[in-house]
Amino acid sequence: MKNIQIHGIRPEDVQEAPKFPDVWKQIQQYYQLNSLIVAHNAGFDTGVLAGCLDYYGLSQPNYLSLCTVRTSRKLYPEFTNHKLNTVCEQLQIPLLNHHDALEDSRACAQILLRQEEEFGIDPLKKLVLVK
Repeated sequence: MKNIQIHGIRPEDVQEAPKFPDVWKQIQQYYQLNSLIVAHNAGFDTGVLAGCLDYYGLSQPNYLSLCTVRTSRKLYPEFTNHKLNTVCEQLQIPLLNHHDALEDSRACAQILLRQEEEFGIDPLKKLVLVK
């Protein structure tokens, strides 16, 4: 019920959606050792991905991960908190429909681009994790 309150996605909305293994076949090409996957609160997302892969008996990929919560904590320690909506507000990045996957992804990308513009690549590279 809490997930429905956050995302507005109901069971009937995904009743006809493909199962995870079918989706994984389409996206696994992006999870390679030379690919950087960026997310806001990436630890949560990578944990869900790992859990889904385990559940379906699929191999865990090796890829690079960067979390814009971590980068924001490091680069903007003065922010009240580092939630996506707060960081966007502080950096004046539009976030029109928070918790919409595409909108959140766009905002995350804008955060990373702003950080690279302000601080350069080196501090960001230090926060990349190998999964």
